[in-house]
Amino acid sequence: MEIPTGVTLLSRDGAGDLEQHLREAGFDVALVTEPDSVPSGVVILDLLRADRAREWLHETMDLPRVLRARGNTVVAAVVPEVFDDDRNAIGVSGAHSYILRDDPPRSVRATVLAAVSRRDQDERLRKSEERYRLLAENAGDVIWTWNLRTRAYDFISPSIRRLRGISVAEALEETMEESMTPDSFRNAMGKLQAGLESLARGVRPPPITDYYEQPCKDGTRKTVEITTSVIYDEAGSPTHVLGVSRDATDRVRDKEALESSLRRSELLFRELEHRVKNTLAMIASLLSLASSHVRDPADEILFEESQSRIQALAMVYDKLLKSSDVARIDLGAYLEDLCRSVASAFSREGGPVDLRVERDEVTVNSKRAALVGLAVNELVTNALKYARRPGRVLILGLEVRLGPGTLVIRFSDDGPGLPEGVRPEDAEGLGFLLIRSLVSQLGGTFAAEPGGTGAAFRITVPVED
Repeated sequence: MEIPTGVTLLSRDGAGDLEQHLREAGFDVALVTEPDSVPSGVVILDLLRADRAREWLHETMDLPRVLRARGNTVVAAVVPEVFDDDRNAIGVSGAHSYILRDDPPRSVRATVLAAVSRRDQDERLRKSEERYRLLAENAGDVIWTWNLRTRAYDFISPSIRRLRGISVAEALEETMEESMTPDSFRNAMGKLQAGLESLARGVRPPPITDYYEQPCKDGTRKTVEITTSVIYDEAGSPTHVLGVSRDATDRVRDKEALESSLRRSELLFRELEHRVKNTLAMIASLLSLASSHVRDPADEILFEESQSRIQALAMVYDKLLKSSDVARIDLGAYLEDLCRSVASAFSREGGPVDLRVERDEVTVNSKRAALVGLAVNELVTNALKYARRPGRVLILGLEVRLGPGTLVIRFSDDGPGLPEGVRPEDAEGLGFLLIRSLVSQLGGTFAAEPGGTGAAFRITVPVED
């Protein structure tokens, strides 16, 4: 607030004593006799004479309000007799404040400063109300308030006509029950009751957004998204519900159509996965039947290995069919199931198998799962072919670890280890060739881990973006 140093005294009666009184209060005084000559700033309106008060308060013009409308701070100088006339009393109330002729200078100064402060507050409030009205009257959304005491709408913005085809006056006459369909009204009342019960427990409810059906003037209905919050008075008691309503008819319809399309696509995708899984299972069964007619043991091994590879792929689709996510697989769980399945199905001679698994939770897409699964399938198959020793339990280890930007799969056995001079990085056997090819497609690396007993291998691939 800017502290005034000068005031304008509007008086047609000389006002010598009043002018001196204002100077004693610490103000520079400029005297004018006509309202049209008043400059902007603080105006002291001389109403010390009853006839002058009648003239300026109601016979000629409502002068305090006129001067306020021009942006002035208005202080009326009065005597108690002025208030004997009720119309004068009403007119004086249009000033920001008033002083009496007998008020001491300090009181006069304090009253003028308080009037300036009130004028500043009124101006801020006026500008705030203008901004709010501009927003409310031109917003596409409908802004409204509902009185919790009267159970009636207090305010509805003009955009109600665009939303429902009715005027503000028509909307204000409606009850909330009339402004919604029966189901929507019951839903709204249920949420209101829950909010009031929350307040009774001392917890203010947060804003709520929900969808409601509202009738339009042309007989149609619209789906409306409404966000509501509670307005409180200075004592913290709830007084109104503030709502913002927007047309969501097209959005909800499009959302429902999209969800329906997604459901159909998911069904088709799962049907495709089911058929691919069945086809792979049929191929594996045919290979199993054919292997019973093979005479060469080496050929029989090839049939078993091919059958194992096909089963590894079939397990990918089986996991997808059982997953809530039609596109991603828990890699650790998939590889564990794969190792157990291969160990169980690979029925050539050898002792029992003990699979020990440590895995992080990590999901990958089906393509990456299939490539990693085929590579691990080769490692398990090799271990079951070459690491088993009669009369001993074969211990297999599987680790799936998610590191910074990388995914590490480690597989080991406690067999005799790799033959002297064999390096998986450049070995020409079909199994190692296939593993290197699969890992290469993933942009990763494959290598044997030195030291320890048995054989150990590490597959490292980058994490998906």
